[in-house]
Amino acid sequence: SGLHSMWVRPSARSKGVGKALMNAALAWAAEAGVNDMVLYVTRGNDAAKRLYLESGFVETGELQPLRSNPDIQLEAMAKRIPR
Repeated sequence: SGLHSMWVRPSARSKGVGKALMNAALAWAAEAGVNDMVLYVTRGNDAAKRLYLESGFVETGELQPLRSNPDIQLEAMAKRIPR
């Protein structure tokens, strides 16, 4: 399973909104019986990557271009969902 297109309005950033969204997604995944979650973060989006690392995601080393703009690289991250 994957997490797609999480976005927080700029005026709400650094106020715990992203963390709350991430916690809700992870709780849903655990309740739904999901074993692993994968997401992609834009390279250079250090704030988002920090949130994902703090949420237990790890870098996989996989990179892929953004379909709509191949000059932008996406970095895969993954997390095993505990039960």
